[in-house]
This record gives sequence, structure tokens and C-alpha cells, in this order.
Amino acid sequence: MKGQPQGLIAAALANMGERFGFYIMMAILTLFISAKFGLDEATAGYIYSGFYASIYLLALVGGIIADKTADPSLLAADLIGQAEHDELAGSVLFTDSTEIAEKVQESLNYRVPRTEHAERVHTSLSGSQSAIVLTDSLDQSIDAANAYAAEHLEIQTADADAVVPRIKNAGAIFRGPYSPVPLGDYMSGSNHVLPTGGTARFAAGLGVHTFMKPVEVIEYDEEGLKALAARINAFAVSEDLPAHGECVLSRFVKDPYDKATLREQEKEAGLR
Repeated sequence: MKGQPQGLIAAALANMGERFGFYIMMAILTLFISAKFGLDEATAGYIYSGFYASIYLLALVGGIIADKTADPSLLAADLIGQAEHDELAGSVLFTDSTEIAEKVQESLNYRVPRTEHAERVHTSLSGSQSAIVLTDSLDQSIDAANAYAAEHLEIQTADADAVVPRIKNAGAIFRGPYSPVPLGDYMSGSNHVLPTGGTARFAAGLGVHTFMKPVEVIEYDEEGLKALAARINAFAVSEDLPAHGECVLSRFVKDPYDKATLREQEKEAGLR
């Protein structure tokens, strides 16, 4: 169970922009499904929603950021605890201390055979989804952890308070050596339905907000719409939805359906 920045970290860092790319990808996918299978956008949207719900059902990914002050035996125990879920569970330690990395490996060698689900744990920790990643610095450990986007992320460093605000991608953060993940699983009252499979890059834990249905209210005055009318029409035409643009232009030009004179009409109306 070992890794290097050129491997796991490099691959993870390559996905740091996925948070925004995901939404673009899913919007395109929804439109593709709609066009490909002749479905209306609402039905395609339901398919998208089903995919989004699956973010809580993927393989568990647990991570730990540790420096030289951490207790290697506790780190090993916590890695095993996450690996116990199933053979595909990811359990990763990010540390800038060679000594800690070596001692954690030694402790794993001692502890894994002694836990009840040793075979399952061994399979998980031996898989490519798990590693002890030796970084060059605490900063790099933080960057790698953000890219990895663990469902559960423990922080065991000398100054955990300085690390926590820098974690942007994690389902839940467990601060300090006396905040192991099972505390959140069973007793702390924190959310236990968290984004799995690295989806913490763009998703948060399941909560009341997930089931809320906000309704947006849009209002522009004449001057505001006028400033955007030509651009709205340009977008509409590019999507082959000219009536979208025409309904906007109808508020400012005499005949939006006369394409031969439309540009001149827009100029006369002050839209260009």
C-alpha cells in the first residue's frame, strides 16, 4: 500500500476542475438523451436526476491528512476502518513524513491480519484505490486531498485548525486524533449520507436542502431587456429556436419574422 504524487495525486489533481465540468457535462447529456431517444427534456431530466442520486451509492472513499505529529498506530487503525466497508472502498493517507508513512505500513502489517474482516480489508488496501501517498509538503497533501474528494476526511496534523478551512472537497471533515470516522457514523449526529466515489468535488451531504424546491422569479424592466434582446436572439438562432428570439424582439421591433430587414429593425430600435 504505497503511492507517489506522480501517480495517485497527479491523476486526482487532473480532475480538480470536475466540479464545474460535471454540471456542463450533465446538461449536455440531458439534451443528448432527449434528442437521441426522442424524449422530452423533462423525461431526460428525470434520468439525469437518477444519476445524481447515485452519488450517494458509489464506492466509499476515505482519506487522512497527517503530518509527523500524528500517531501512526491510530492512522493505521483508521485506514483499516474505512477499508472494512468493501473490497472496492478507497482508503488513502496523505502525509509529508516518510517516517509516518513507514510506521503506518508497519502498523498495517500488524493490524490487518488481526481484524475480523482481514481478507476484505487486505483486498481494499491492496487495490489501486487505496494508498499511502508521500507528498513533498503539507500544502501538497491538502491539494491532493481536495482533488481526491473523500467522503470522510480526517485531519491529524499539528495545526488542524489551519488545515480545515483549506479543505474544499470532502463529504465531512473529522478534525483531530479523537474524531475518527465512526464517531460520525454512529454518535456525533453529523450527516452520514455523504457523497461517495469522489463526487464530493461537486456535491454535498444529503440534507433537507436536497429536497427543497426553490422557485426563481425573474423580472427585467424595458430598458434591461432591451440591452440584452439582440444577444438573446443570437443565442436562440444558434440553437435553432428562432421563436425564442422572436418573442423577445417582438417587444422592440415591428416584424421580427422578416429576417431580411431584421438587422436594420434592430438598429432602428436601438438594440445594436
